[in-house]
Amino acid sequence: MSERSLFFKSKATEKTMKWLEANYELCEGVCLPRCLLYSHYLEFCRTSEMNPISAAAFGKIIRRRFHDITTRRLGTRGQSKYHYFGLSIKKSSSYYHEFLQRYHHLKGKPNRINSLRRRARTEPRSMNIARKVLANFPRRETFSKSDIMNQDLENFLYKYKIHCDDLTVSIVHNRVDEVPSLLNRFWLFEIHLLIFDRTFFDSTFTIKVINFCDSLFYDAILSAIIPLNVKDITPSCLEMMKILGNEYDNWLHTALIEMPLDILEHKIKGSQIFTRTLKRYCTLLPLVKNCASLLNQVELLTVMVSDLKTLDLDLVMDDLPLEAAPKLNHCLRECFIDLLLDIDHYTDISKFFATLSNNLAHFITKCKASCVISKSTRFILIVNRLIVCLGRELTLNNVTTMSHWITLLSAIREYSLLVAEDTIRKDAFTFNKILLFQVAEQCNDLPELDFCSFDNYCY
Repeated sequence: MSERSLFFKSKATEKTMKWLEANYELCEGVCLPRCLLYSHYLEFCRTSEMNPISAAAFGKIIRRRFHDITTRRLGTRGQSKYHYFGLSIKKSSSYYHEFLQRYHHLKGKPNRINSLRRRARTEPRSMNIARKVLANFPRRETFSKSDIMNQDLENFLYKYKIHCDDLTVSIVHNRVDEVPSLLNRFWLFEIHLLIFDRTFFDSTFTIKVINFCDSLFYDAILSAIIPLNVKDITPSCLEMMKILGNEYDNWLHTALIEMPLDILEHKIKGSQIFTRTLKRYCTLLPLVKNCASLLNQVELLTVMVSDLKTLDLDLVMDDLPLEAAPKLNHCLRECFIDLLLDIDHYTDISKFFATLSNNLAHFITKCKASCVISKSTRFILIVNRLIVCLGRELTLNNVTTMSHWITLLSAIREYSLLVAEDTIRKDAFTFNKILLFQVAEQCNDLPELDFCSFDNYCY
């Protein structure tokens, strides 16, 4: 080879090395397809008017620049590709943004998405509440006495925690339009840059870990966005909750389209519980706001109690299902009738709902059933029947405060449904937690978690 050829070859190699340094970096636990890097190199050669070298020769240059990387073959049988393990595209590189947009149809600027947590320097109190819940995410230390924690699972939990943090920031700051992009970015892009292949998601333990993490994430969201008092029940808050409740399941399903069926089914099942709770709040909160205004009118409350006393309350109790009498009659009267007769004593909405919450919690434990779901179902049936009977008697007697009683009874009904669903949700989380840590032989090492409790909200 002539001296002229050697000179231009060394110049081209030096230019390629600088290009590699500007666009790629070492990153533990991340891998890139080998063919992707070579396609970037060919594009670089075209724009720089250089003659490209072969893929094998290019691979040698990469190893000269990044000494610690290794090569692995990843992917399903028949579709596996060689990857550079330990190498990642820099977020400042144009290739990073292009890859996001071309392969995963993300909207907006990814660099904006990546800086969500950094932008919110002054975080609201609700964000701090959510972070305390998310702090319970499992880590390597959680399974320190078990061999089940491997590098793949550790990498996944690290990335998934960041993903849930980003989602939480967007939702708490009322930027719900960013949620679809964040879901797509993680499940359609970042998940494929981790070191494990698709068989990782075939593990039953992996599914249990994801279920456990999702329960914490949804509880963090509920803890953060549910208003703590009446003045925080704003139209923008209700609109955000309505959008999230109506659209989140669809957004998640779209993002999981390339994932195994078991993962998709379990995650959608968990998200449906979350969105159902949001929809319940969208119905309950406007009623709570109306009840707050109602309870501030002392004279009106006195008339409402007088109208209630004109009813035949014994007839209402006798009209309950046969299985509810006589054992639950006293509990029903204590839980509802006595509370309604003393409604004029509850001029503070927070005091009223605190008393109602305590009574409902006591009442639901009195329902005889073999499991929590059956107990909660029976509880809902009895409460609905009691409210229907009261509504019927109020209508037949044509009481003057009929509309106000409908508002109050509707709020009690929605809150009762919320309490029953919350009981089922907590029981399901406890059951999943036990199964998860039984597999990891760590049942006694997980601290008790403080779940989002609906009786903490002072309306």
